[in-house]
Amino acid sequence: GGEDGALRCFDAENGRPLWTFDTGVSVQHRPATLRLAPDTNAKQEHDFLLVPGKDRCFVLDARTGQRVWEWQTGEA
Repeated sequence: GGEDGALRCFDAENGRPLWTFDTGVSVQHRPATLRLAPDTNAKQEHDFLLVPGKDRCFVLDARTGQRVWEWQTGEA
């Protein structure tokens, strides 16, 4: 993430771009990784990214870059 509002994901093995998500705001801090199971009986965990922006926060699916949730904070 950066001042341009774009969050980019790259393949760790070869450096190729996997996806880009445009937050529309400056990304102020490093995204945090969240690993969650859909329910207590789930066998597969799922990774998400919590992305803090200038005046809002996003949760993205870490595999696809798709927005799952957004919250308008009103301030940094």
